[in-house]
Amino acid sequence: MYSVYVDESGNTGARYIDDEQPIYVLAGWVIKQPEPTRELINYLKRFQGQSERKASTLFRNYNWPKTLSETFAYLGSLRSYPTYIIVYKRYLLAAKLIETLLDPLYNKLVPNKFSFDMETKKEWAMNICELTSLSKFDNGLKNIDHTLIKESVQEIIIHLKRLGNKDFETYLKGSIESLEQNPETNGIGNHKETKRMNSLNGSIAISLFNQIEHMGRLVNEDFTIIHDENAHYEGVFNLLFDSISDGEKKDYLLSNGGIMHSGYERLKKIHFAKSEESPWLQMADLLAGAISRSIKHILSKNTNELDSNLKDLITKLFPALIDPFPHAEFIGPPKIFEKIVSTIL
Repeated sequence: MYSVYVDESGNTGARYIDDEQPIYVLAGWVIKQPEPTRELINYLKRFQGQSERKASTLFRNYNWPKTLSETFAYLGSLRSYPTYIIVYKRYLLAAKLIETLLDPLYNKLVPNKFSFDMETKKEWAMNICELTSLSKFDNGLKNIDHTLIKESVQEIIIHLKRLGNKDFETYLKGSIESLEQNPETNGIGNHKETKRMNSLNGSIAISLFNQIEHMGRLVNEDFTIIHDENAHYEGVFNLLFDSISDGEKKDYLLSNGGIMHSGYERLKKIHFAKSEESPWLQMADLLAGAISRSIKHILSKNTNELDSNLKDLITKLFPALIDPFPHAEFIGPPKIFEKIVSTIL
């Protein structure tokens, strides 16, 4: 039996565009039971004066990369290992635009088969995820402002003309006529619970559930997720987990070669605990924060400009992305993934 202690960094709810926090991370430590909690508590006594170890507090110290690198090395010596999902938020917003406006149910120019063409959807999301026009789409969707959505679509169409992507251009033109009929662009179901279901951590939680279920099947062991308490999202997390866990037992082959599991066999439950009472949840907070902060440095600097302590931390964080054993995933443009990976090669 394994426990997975999970926390997040960079959660801005349904606000996908945030230059200060371009990355969302859901991360945790995988520990085989019985958990070596006493050893961890003894080690954490070095954090003097802190009843709870938090990434936001640690980052005030200029030497945070060295402290975290040493801490994560110690966690590795306890035979725990990291698992995480990293998401480039703008890519998710681009994917949302495609799913919303290119829905064959409401857009007459989109063929039904497009609903299942995940590779094309991914490629097109990559093509537009850096466009400033996405901000208008984001605001238009939130405020049910069809004028803003149309302006966004028209600007994206101009971009697609330059790329020569006629199919995407044609499909988007069809979306302008269908805004009145599309429930997503008219705020239908736009209540609190739906917003939470569609928020960043709700959608990415499903990816983490699937990742852990897959790990469990590979090692033939059961897993439990323990997440930091958050009254705002606990109900949604439980609803998402129950709906998939209790669903039909079926595996779906994804276009990227991965597998989406339904009807969990190895991920047994998810529950919530107070971070201040759980040193492992505190370590999950440090891990998520370290990944987010490190990527922000990687994206803003050349590799040879990175501090030596930060480079050492990076070598402990990101090999998981290219490990054949599936315990980490990056969701976003290949060029960003390649820049992250280049720092460890």
